[in-house]
Formats: sequence, C-alpha cells, structure tokens
Amino acid sequence: MKKISFLFTVIIFILSGNRASAQTELQSATLQQGDKTSIYYGKDAFISAFNAVTGVTDVITLSSGTFNSPTFNKACTVYGAGCETDESKGIYSTNVGEITIQHGTEVNGEGETVNKTNDLDGIHIEGIVFTESVNIGEYGKPVTLKNLTLKRCKFYGSLNTVQDAWCISDVNIINCIIGNINTDLTNNIAIYNSIINRLYGYHNDNKLLIKNCILFDYDNPCVTTYKDNIILDSYAWGSDAFKASFFEKNIFRYGDALNNVSYSNAKNNWTGKNDIAIFGEEIGNEYDPSKTYAIKAEAAGTYIGTDGTPVGIYGGLYPFTKTPSNPQIISKEIDVKSTLDGKLKVSIKVEAQK
Repeated sequence: MKKISFLFTVIIFILSGNRASAQTELQSATLQQGDKTSIYYGKDAFISAFNAVTGVTDVITLSSGTFNSPTFNKACTVYGAGCETDESKGIYSTNVGEITIQHGTEVNGEGETVNKTNDLDGIHIEGIVFTESVNIGEYGKPVTLKNLTLKRCKFYGSLNTVQDAWCISDVNIINCIIGNINTDLTNNIAIYNSIINRLYGYHNDNKLLIKNCILFDYDNPCVTTYKDNIILDSYAWGSDAFKASFFEKNIFRYGDALNNVSYSNAKNNWTGKNDIAIFGEEIGNEYDPSKTYAIKAEAAGTYIGTDGTPVGIYGGLYPFTKTPSNPQIISKEIDVKSTLDGKLKVSIKVEAQK
C-alpha cells in the first residue's frame, strides 16, 4: 500500500461587496461513466446514481452524510467519504443502511423471468459505514458472483454470506471494521488487516483465510486458515471445523486457546499473552475507535508473521488504514483577507491510500 499526499493551491476570485453566507450540506452522488459525469443530490442520490449504472467500470462517489440504500443488483465501484467521522480532521463518514446484493432479472427466450448471469462480478465498495446488515444473497435465492471487494468499510450490523450461496468466490475484505460476519456456505473468502468483533459459521468445508486481523470472538467457526492475527477469544472450541483449522504465527490472549487443535495444525503461535504484553494497554473485548491496536514498540521485533512483517493489522499486504483510496481533503488553509485585485488564496492538502 502506498500513501499519496499532495498539496495544491486554488485562487478564488471574490467579487467585491460579497458577504459570507451559510451553506447547508447536501448529500451528493457523482456517477462517472467514461467521460460522462452525472451528479445526484439528496438522501436518494445513491439510489438514483446506482439505477443509472450501465457497466462494471462505472464509478459512484458518495459525499459524507446518510443515504437511502439501492437494490444492489449490478456491479460497479462505489467510494464513500470514509468509514469513521474524525471532526479534528474535518472528516465525516458516509452512512448507508441495509444492503442486499442480489442478481437482477431478465426475461429469457421462453418468456420466463430468470436471474441475469455475471451481473455481480467485480463489485468494489469502499469507505462506507453500513448501519444495518449487508447481505450477499437472500435465503432461497442464491447468488453467483466473484471478485467482490469490501474495503475500509465499517459494518455495525452483520455481514452475511447467506445459505445457498455456494457460488460466492474470490471475495476480499480489506481494512474493515466488522461487528459480526457470517461466512456460511461460501468459497475462497479472504479477510485481511481488519478488526472483527465476532466471526461465526456453521459448516465445515468453507475456504476462509483470516490474515493480519484483530479477532475478538469466534462462535463455532468454519474451517479457516488463521495467519498473523491477534486472537482475543477466551474459548477453546472443540468442533470438528475448529479442529481442522490451521493456525500459524498468531498471538492468543489465552493460554489454552489451541488445546483442541492437533499439533500438526498449529505452527509457531504465541499463547497466553495479555493485552499489556501485546499492546502496552488494556484494549477490552470489542472494537474501540480510540485504540490504534498497534503492537507496542518493545515487542514489535518479537511478533513477526509468516511474511516477515509484524503480526496484527499493520503488517502483511494491506497495513490498516481508514482513509479511502479516492482522494480525501485532510487540511485546508484559507487566507482571511483577499488581495487588492479580489483574489483569495486557499491551500488544500489531499491524501489517498492505495
């Protein structure tokens, strides 16, 4: 990941005699389709922009604010303004309610209404707070999709890959803050550098990778490969799925965390490490936005993961950040007086993360 920071100066012409006026913030959604740009306003702006999407290369950029949710039945890229508000930096989140990713329909040659095919491949969603559940598929209505990316989002509700969703594959969840995630009946899901309050799944033969994450709690988890994580759950699961999971270079808060895992499935882990030994402070049992979750400096050289980078959310391929990939204004300076010829100097610093 590479951080991009740049500074640019805008010269604004001020008409003499103008007075500053209060401006009301209004939600906006900008749809980019090649060289064509369309802008929609209001709480339904996301719905209007999404309904106008015609292909997977279309990009929707949402302002901060709260938006009503579209029926998510086609692939595109969606960027929000960020997943957490930080008033000290002038950053305000984009908030969206419940989303269900479900195929669109069409009428076939025989006059039957059927699901479209390949219409959900390549979805990319980034920089959004989901205040309710995000559902990939619906019960009794399986979806077939691949190459789904959820990046730098916060999920207050559950992130659900629902039953009958066997054809969900190649899903990457990166730099997210997750309340609950259900990985039931899925294939090839990877969660990188994320903070997970609770993980659960009730079938044994999933293919799930969790790498460089903070995991507070797992509830009867499915077969999973855990690498380079910090795992804080106090329970040593005895299910077949947990016994068949693989653990390498993870830090565990509790000493008996791997008691029910076969020796061959546990490699070079650290158990019985309290919060002070790991973080240098108590971090509790659920996500706290005031915490950084960085391993303390004195221990950084001890807890090295499978790829030679630190264990936890700041190591691996995608060191943790909440800054979306699309450029964000992080500071601005505005001269208090205009020049004699009516110009006002504005300096704006913009940052983006790859």
